Amino acid sequence: MSHLPLVVLLCVLAGFLVLEAFVCFDATEKKKFAATTSTSEAAHATSETAVKSAVGATYDEMESVAFASKMPLLWMIAFMCLAADAGYNIIVPYLPSLVIHAGATEVGAGFIIACYPFGLVVGALLAPYLLRIVPAVDVIRISGALMGVASACFGLTTHIDHATVAVYIMCLCRVVLGTCIAANETSAQAMVFRMVKASQITRANAVLMSIRFVGQLGSPALGALLYEAGGASAPMLFSSAVFLALYVVFAFWMMPRLKGTALLPKPIPDQPGVFQIWSVPPAWLVIAYVCLLTTSEFAMEPLYNPVLKASPYNLGYTEIGAWTLIAPCSGILAAILLMDAYKKIGIPATLYAAVVVMVVGLIFLGPSKVLSSILPPSLGLLAGAQVLQGAGYMVGLMMTPIMMLDVLWHERKLTKKQVAGSMAATNLVTSGIAGTLAPILSSAVYQATDSDFEWATTSVLILEAVCVPPVIFFLSRRLHPGFAEDEEQSEDGSDQENTNDTVSPERGVAIVNSI
Repeated sequence: MSHLPLVVLLCVLAGFLVLEAFVCFDATEKKKFAATTSTSEAAHATSETAVKSAVGATYDEMESVAFASKMPLLWMIAFMCLAADAGYNIIVPYLPSLVIHAGATEVGAGFIIACYPFGLVVGALLAPYLLRIVPAVDVIRISGALMGVASACFGLTTHIDHATVAVYIMCLCRVVLGTCIAANETSAQAMVFRMVKASQITRANAVLMSIRFVGQLGSPALGALLYEAGGASAPMLFSSAVFLALYVVFAFWMMPRLKGTALLPKPIPDQPGVFQIWSVPPAWLVIAYVCLLTTSEFAMEPLYNPVLKASPYNLGYTEIGAWTLIAPCSGILAAILLMDAYKKIGIPATLYAAVVVMVVGLIFLGPSKVLSSILPPSLGLLAGAQVLQGAGYMVGLMMTPIMMLDVLWHERKLTKKQVAGSMAATNLVTSGIAGTLAPILSSAVYQATDSDFEWATTSVLILEAVCVPPVIFFLSRRLHPGFAEDEEQSEDGSDQENTNDTVSPERGVAIVNSI
């Protein structure tokens, strides 16, 4: 039985390698067959068709494809995002205590947790460059395979007796997991945002984030049950099996359905990088807003487990997993109910409301030093605080794409067709940087104050209350109501001009280079 995890890992690795080799071989053979059966019709194609072929009909026509035709791809992307978030959160109930029990400090546990957002930064920086040479669906498929491998390797580290070695391997696995999730999510958002109009970006982002949060809902409780039933390796090996199953479905069911359709993306040779987005000064305000939101979310993550296991809560792993469902559930409900609220009250008012809700949640979380002398800690107080935290975080975060598009459109005339992937990567880099530092700093505060959870929540409360409102104020001065309609009209006019005019091949090349 002691060798069973190693056998499982080897089987997973062999399965991924065999399946990927088969997919690549099948694609190569189809290209050879297409090359040998090509006819002279390609040489006599019209200039308009040549332009569409050069540009890539995928990105000019995805919006016009019937919604029913988009549904299989949307569901596949949604399930992949759900599995990615579930695979990350499945270890939340037991990881900090497991690492501390093995001999690591609270800061060491925070460092392991911080390796995941560090991987997000690496993956998000690489993703735009990958999309220049690799189709988005291939990035999604291969990153899913690597997530399965990283999950299986992470599960095996629990059988290593040496605490230091185990911590290093855990860190490496979480970096790989974060890198692959970032590449996966960047490609998924790039495809989803290209399927909808600019005025529907917030709704699409809210739906996508809600599905991702569903992955967070059940995974902590499921991870706790698997941990108690099969040991520390069981949750991650289960997660690896889920990724393998999704890989098989994506490679052998979804890919054949996309062949020959406008939904099969091509590489984007002129995909902007994250640093090009950062070169737009007003975008810094959006980045600062995302950074502050993420800090509030990730700072509390390594503290819930030791706090809820201690007095006065005294919860077990399964109970901790159940209580951690509150914030994601609240976020999902807030996204569904409030996805169009900004159209009625405006983006700035929506952002202010979100930060007020988050600050109130932080006041009651713990509770903080603001209320600790009045209210004793209780599960009811903790639940209410998590409801407010989850709702404020989701409402604020789902507004970031529409704000970034607004800034990029008015500053550089960049449309969502050009920057969908880069915009998602930029948000992930920002979230990753904040998520890397936040758990380390909050764990350090928690350890320096002799495990005082009240001081940890108070420090985050001060940061959010002091820094977020000024960022919103200056950001609101850069936003333009109704910009989405302007951007859509510009794209429609450009598409109409390209469709009605008779364009020479040379003109087609010029159009491609200008996009």
